[in-house]
Amino acid sequence: MLILIICGKRPKRFCYCYYIEVGKCWGGLELGLFFLKDSRESLSLMKHEQGHGLQNIYWGVLMPFVITIPSAIRYWYRRALTTRGRTDLVPYSAIWFEADADRRGAELYEYLTETRNRVNSTSL
Repeated sequence: MLILIICGKRPKRFCYCYYIEVGKCWGGLELGLFFLKDSRESLSLMKHEQGHGLQNIYWGVLMPFVITIPSAIRYWYRRALTTRGRTDLVPYSAIWFEADADRRGAELYEYLTETRNRVNSTSL
């Protein structure tokens, strides 16, 4: 992250996480409270990567072995299959740790949005 910042990339904030946009059309990579993502506007991707950040808090030192490495292997395997023309793949969130990241990220986003709306409506 520091190298990207030195090279002129500016971090942005999403809920409790910070992210930097790099490249096009590849997805995202969670690094704890930080994540990298492609330049597409995708709320679902940002919630998903934030969900991986929450998993990182929950799993701690086991995170690389339980989620990060299997997720990376699965991502590159699916990418290789689609490059070879396979279109019959199960949804990305069909495996538990990706579905869990979607769920956790969406729940936190909804909670923070609801809280922000409640605070804004009471301060009027």
